[in-house]
Amino acid sequence: MKKNLNYNFFVLFVCLCCTLVWSQEQITDKVNVFIGTGGHGHTFPHAMVPFGAVAAGPDWATLGWDAAGGYHYDATSLLGFSQVHLSGTGLTETGDLLLVPTVGKIQVEPGKHEDPDSGYRSRFSHEDESARPGIIKCDCWTITSMRK
Repeated sequence: MKKNLNYNFFVLFVCLCCTLVWSQEQITDKVNVFIGTGGHGHTFPHAMVPFGAVAAGPDWATLGWDAAGGYHYDATSLLGFSQVHLSGTGLTETGDLLLVPTVGKIQVEPGKHEDPDSGYRSRFSHEDESARPGIIKCDCWTITSMRK
């Protein structure tokens, strides 16, 4: 009797494991990577390599408390993409090297948030942006930041 009970539990366990493995739904589909990117959360939805050595993603400002993570959900323009960010901190300076895709006349000043066309800053909208774990897309330059 005890042997049968153990066998039944084993079969039940295997069946449950198989249904979880064969499930079509991915747990990462439920992740909202934008949580904490607004207000004073200072997190970012960027792609990141293990142990945080590289966290490539968009930057909207370089100074001030809200620029700490490099990305802020309320921003309507971006400066460029940099390779190092700290998530959830109050630090605003991490020595990032900013990469700015450009065509036409070279601009050396970033311009203002309200008037991105006055410098190298680019307009963007959340309608043209998407992110999930390991990838963020911002179509203001048609550039993708993703971990491979």
